[in-house]
Amino acid sequence: MRALKTLSRRRLIQGSLVGGVGAIALAACGETEEVVREVPVEVVKEVQVAGETIVEKVEVEVPVDRIVTVKEEVVREVPVEVIREVEVEKVVEVEVMVGGADAPDDVFSIGPITAVRMGAARDVTPWNPRRGGTITHGSPSSINNLDPLHMPDGWSLMAGGQPLYDGLIAYGPGATLQPWLADSWEISDDLMTYTFHLRQDVKFHDGTPFNAAAAVFNFELWMDPANTPGAVANVASQIERVEASDEFTLVITLNALNVFFMNDLVANQGGVVFASPAAIEEFGEDLTRNPVGTGPFKFREWKENLSLTLDRFDDYNWGPPWARNRGPAYPDTFISFEMTDVASKMAAFEAGEVGFMQHFSLTELQPFFSDPGTAIHLHLIPGQPWYLQTNASLFPTDDVIVRRALIHAVDRGTVTRGVTLGFGALAGSLLVPGTVGFNPELEGMYEFDIAKANKLLDDAGYLRAEDGFRYTQDGQLLEVDFPDTPNPFSQPYKLNIENAIGISVITPNIEWGTAVEGYLVGKHTHKWQGGVGVEGGVVMNTVYHSDNFGVPGNRAFTWYYDDVLDGLLDQVKQEPDVEKRAEITNKAHTILMDQALGIPLVEWGSLFPTNTSLVGGSVFHGISQTPYTFDLYSTDEG
Repeated sequence: MRALKTLSRRRLIQGSLVGGVGAIALAACGETEEVVREVPVEVVKEVQVAGETIVEKVEVEVPVDRIVTVKEEVVREVPVEVIREVEVEKVVEVEVMVGGADAPDDVFSIGPITAVRMGAARDVTPWNPRRGGTITHGSPSSINNLDPLHMPDGWSLMAGGQPLYDGLIAYGPGATLQPWLADSWEISDDLMTYTFHLRQDVKFHDGTPFNAAAAVFNFELWMDPANTPGAVANVASQIERVEASDEFTLVITLNALNVFFMNDLVANQGGVVFASPAAIEEFGEDLTRNPVGTGPFKFREWKENLSLTLDRFDDYNWGPPWARNRGPAYPDTFISFEMTDVASKMAAFEAGEVGFMQHFSLTELQPFFSDPGTAIHLHLIPGQPWYLQTNASLFPTDDVIVRRALIHAVDRGTVTRGVTLGFGALAGSLLVPGTVGFNPELEGMYEFDIAKANKLLDDAGYLRAEDGFRYTQDGQLLEVDFPDTPNPFSQPYKLNIENAIGISVITPNIEWGTAVEGYLVGKHTHKWQGGVGVEGGVVMNTVYHSDNFGVPGNRAFTWYYDDVLDGLLDQVKQEPDVEKRAEITNKAHTILMDQALGIPLVEWGSLFPTNTSLVGGSVFHGISQTPYTFDLYSTDEG
């Protein structure tokens, strides 16, 4: 018998939403100290298993008498032992939840890469900043629009537009909300009125001042449906009125209670960033090609579907409090290349044409694992795992039996291995550990069981024909579609599902923006996505409330209507007490899992490989999928 000791996947996440989410996060997702697994060894194939993590204190014992797969999280590096993969007959798992004093590090190793939790900074190189030069970025997505009014989602910011703009507030160290353009704020006792005291030294790239009047101008633009706002409609639709009580005081009154409003203001996934009112009036709809913000870089040129070039804004002096460099950016120039083709992006990175990039799959990065000149970081964020959202309004996934069969049939390890190389923790539900409202009991609702999936479909009358695919009794083919935008899961999912249960999977090649337009009107069966939020209630309300179907920026594509679910999601927005919000979130999550509205895949995030001979410095990871660039500088000696 071999005994292995390890840590569970739970991760410490702190926060500061209304109701003290920092405290509940520490209580809900502190360190899990010890997991003991006793298994008989039977030779199957060779794998590498990292060594042990030593722990001492045990406070609570929770026996688990079912077969589970435990993802091992290495807190400190130890010698690697090559053993044999085993067949597990029985697993005894003891999980211990403790407070934050002994919490795992925010920066730690996972195999050949370095993982960074939300609210932590990581060094790309030893700190030795210098002025001048150019840093280059490779984006996995195209820029859709650079006008904050019309950005359809957060990808235009993440694809290179982020350095143009600043946020009103943002998540800082420890996943707490911190000042940025707003120096401070107050919230009324009824949680309906938010008063922001703005910095008094901020100006737009065109020299005009950023003040309360400029902020009101932007908000009122977003609040008018006639202007067809994009993702920012999610925020604007919550506002009853917005006022400038004096030159630097902004007052926002909501039309309904939402304890997550501060989270919604954060400049991420199409959050709140401001454009110059003078530029808006001058350029109108053409602002997307002439963006004017307050960020550390100003616009020079956008070659659509090719690159975005920005120049340092020399007057910048209002970086967020966690930045080492709050003044003008170190580089003269920032260039982001729109590189949706993986092969082209990797070739450019290898050739030194791109200094750092956002990527998803470890597979293409394997040649750089042993390269001392390449730093690879994985950004881990609370909220949802990577999963496939399922449209409940289209045939055949309008049948919950089909949806449940699909989850049972998905071989998560195989489908995601091309991305994670097996280093990602396989997801069992629609929230990840460390998110307020996460319930570990939901993780085992849908075990991987192809026989069970086939029986569900057989019993429902969806029988296989001679061609191996399933049909209804009147001859209609069971077929789902999962657009390849491109994404790393479409093809492995197709192979898995067609072979396992005989449901046809089509994977049309569709550009990301076009695919999103289709999702917004109820097209397509599956969408690959994750969800970002310190609290599960934040992401669940955005993604699953029926009021959000068809609303840009909400990523709500299940088209599942349920008054009970909507009621719970309304309650969670109106509950000031974070512990009660966690209970409500769990009830909503249970409905979502029972109705099989998403196929959990893996706990993962964005990868950021960096060529340290071109880019150096430090990066702070907030809630955005893309790290902030305040403390990056060029190391290019050429």
